[in-house]
Amino acid sequence: MSRVKASHLELAKEGRRVYLCKIHWRELKKLTREERRLERWRWG
Repeated sequence: MSRVKASHLELAKEGRRVYLCKIHWRELKKLTREERRLERWRWG
């Protein structure tokens, strides 16, 4: 959820899960690419 908040996408205020459509999922992946790469490197 913190990655979604960092991407500046609008979210519903309630609930723990965020469901994204295909377009917004791609946008999130692009915005968090470097963070995910570093996370994999750290554990790999």
